[in-house]
Amino acid sequence: MLRSAKSIMGFQLECLDGALGAVKDLYFHDDVWAIRYVVVDPMPLLPGRNVLIPPAEMQQPDWQARSIPVNLTRDQVRNSPSIGTDRPVSRQEEAELHRFFQWVPYWGPAGTASQPLAVPVENREKTDPTEATRQGDARLRSFQEVSGYGISALDGDIGHIEDMILDDGQWLFQMFVVDTRNWLPGKHVVLDTEWIGRIDHAEKVVVTDLKRDVIKDAPEYRPTDPINEKYKHQLYDYYGRPKNRADR
Repeated sequence: MLRSAKSIMGFQLECLDGALGAVKDLYFHDDVWAIRYVVVDPMPLLPGRNVLIPPAEMQQPDWQARSIPVNLTRDQVRNSPSIGTDRPVSRQEEAELHRFFQWVPYWGPAGTASQPLAVPVENREKTDPTEATRQGDARLRSFQEVSGYGISALDGDIGHIEDMILDDGQWLFQMFVVDTRNWLPGKHVVLDTEWIGRIDHAEKVVVTDLKRDVIKDAPEYRPTDPINEKYKHQLYDYYGRPKNRADR
C-alpha cells in the first residue's frame, strides 16, 4: 500500500528476541527511489548510536501497532559495525555492514541478487565496490533532509516538500507531498517521483518539468485520507501522465 513516510517515523522495530528501537529516518537513492536503509535509534539498547537496516530484513509494517518485525536478533544489531549518520555514509562503511550481516550488496553487478530486493536488475547500480570508499555515496539521501526542500517548477518556485509517499510492500518512494502555501490560500498536492528531473541538494530544491499553475491547481491531497484508486486516477488524469506508477 501507499503510505506516508512521515507517519512511519517512530515505529518500533521488533527483533526476533525483543524490541530494538524507533525509526528515525529513511535513506534512499534519488535515481531509482529505492529505500536502501531504515535508520533506527536503538535507545536504550545502544545509546549514542544509530543502526542501518535494509528493508529486505523487515517484514510488512503493522500500521495499527506502529511496529515493524525484523529478521535479526538484538545481539546481531548490538554487535553490528558503528556507522555515523551525521555525514554521508561511505561505501566502505556500507561494505563493512554488508559483510558483517552477509548481505548481498545492492551495488553488485547486474544479474546477481541484491538487497533490498525492490530494485529491478536494469536499475541496479554498476558501481565498483572499491570506488567511493572514502566519500559518501552521492545518491544516498535522507528523507528527513529532503523534507522541507523547495519545489522548482519551469516558471519559478512553488511550495516545499512536506512528506513522501512510499510503497510499503516494495519499499520504494512513489510520490512527493507538496505544500503550496507559498501561493495563498495554498493546499497539499502530490507529484509522482517520475516527474522529478533532479534533486539539487546544494540549493535544497526539487526540480520538476511542470508549471506552477499546473501544480497549484492539482487535485488536493489530504494527509488524513488514503491514496486510493479513485484519487490516483483523478491525479494521473489531471496531469495527463501515464498511470503505470499508480497501478503498481
